[in-house]
Amino acid sequence: MSDTDVSPTVALPRPVADDELPDDIPTPAPEPQVGLGVWVRAVAVVLFCVVVYAPSYADHVVDAFAGSRAAYLVVLPVLAILIATGYRTASHGVGDGESDWIVAALIGILGLAAIHLLVARMPTLSAWWRLESLSVLVWAVCSVTILFGMRQVLQMWPLWLFLTSFATPVPYLAATAALGGTPTDAGLPAAAIGATAVYLATRGIPPQRRLLAAAVSFAAGAVLALSCAEWFLPMVIVAAGVVPVLVVIGTRLAPTREISPTTDRPIGDGIPHRSARTLGFLASVTAILAAAGLHSPEPSVLRSMPRDWAASSDLKPVESFDFATRFAGPGATLIRYAVPAAQGMPSAAVDVLSTPNKAVLEDLSDVVWYPSARPVNYRAVAFSASIPAGARSLQSDADKAADASGRDWYALTWNQRSGAVFQQITVIVSQSLADDQAPPAPQAPDLLDDSVGSWLWMSRQQPQGVEHVDPLVKNRAIALAAAINGVAGTPSSGSKHSND
Repeated sequence: MSDTDVSPTVALPRPVADDELPDDIPTPAPEPQVGLGVWVRAVAVVLFCVVVYAPSYADHVVDAFAGSRAAYLVVLPVLAILIATGYRTASHGVGDGESDWIVAALIGILGLAAIHLLVARMPTLSAWWRLESLSVLVWAVCSVTILFGMRQVLQMWPLWLFLTSFATPVPYLAATAALGGTPTDAGLPAAAIGATAVYLATRGIPPQRRLLAAAVSFAAGAVLALSCAEWFLPMVIVAAGVVPVLVVIGTRLAPTREISPTTDRPIGDGIPHRSARTLGFLASVTAILAAAGLHSPEPSVLRSMPRDWAASSDLKPVESFDFATRFAGPGATLIRYAVPAAQGMPSAAVDVLSTPNKAVLEDLSDVVWYPSARPVNYRAVAFSASIPAGARSLQSDADKAADASGRDWYALTWNQRSGAVFQQITVIVSQSLADDQAPPAPQAPDLLDDSVGSWLWMSRQQPQGVEHVDPLVKNRAIALAAAINGVAGTPSSGSKHSND
């Protein structure tokens, strides 16, 4: 039997079905983000907002040192940055870098356009609420959307709500007035704002510790408000700014026991890729917004009046309104003076708001103190020998029968200085030609009506036309203003206007 050569048999591997693959095969790690770092983006957002907000912030600082009751606005940017530092983890899900640009463009265009239209439609109410200050908030949202992604913006909604609520001082001033209007009453809402920022800034810490930190911040601020009210501005800065910062730092540094492993990712893992060209584009838009919003308001020069100008004008005080003290602070008064009746002329009165602080008077310069069924606007009045410089007119719309009670009115108002006090003088005349129809009395501003009610009114009304006021009514107001203007003394130092 002969030997036969046998080739060895090689077994080929059997194909593996998909359902036979093991479940624990490691997935490749995502490629690290390239481009701008997290801190570069964060600093860029802050700088963009600072450039746009600088003129308004400078005004807030000047007003605060002059005695404004809305001094908490000085520390509001610090609180915003403090809250933003609490967002150090990436949002869940996968973002779309290209969609972020579209969303940011829509937010910027629609937001800024809405603010512009509201200011143009209701300039007086918008100035009272300082709606223009919300422009920097819109730009901050746009910048964060582009640099950090839309998901991160949605994750930071408590910060945007915080800024929307306190960027305008009206809720703060209303809370101060509700508490009584003293410097201590103004310090307590400021401490509450700081405590709210503490709670929002300690995100990621157990809720019990966050509540404790907020309570400690408010308690410390309340103690300062109760004991240091005579130093109002330093008290507000410390109670609403320094104390919250120190409490947040202490809370974050305090040791804590890990309860369960966290699944949060660092914020750098979820941000879209951005290059230096993005920063250049955003810087260009920032420059345009800053140039469009730059303003250099001329310092108001008040006419100097003798202390007894009311008596010299044959005016007799008939009523005092206590709510003025709650809004303008201690030492403020709002007094109605009776005007002698004139044959064939409508009824009139003169209301005088006095305060020892000019900044407080300017805080309230756009408040409408008289009832109206719709938002009304101040209008500048041309300076003449009869009408004091800086006078403005204000009126309800009698043509549309907006006031069911028939107490429509027309007013001329201006600011002046009388001795050591600053005054807002309002000559108010009834639009009813009946001698017994007195003009309405001043009333405290209604926060709900001046916000929700006014916006709802605007949404359902057509653009208003030119409002008609009987010439007899206007002549009555001008004659009274001229009578008051005629007893003026020499202009105050630096006045640009003469007495002729």
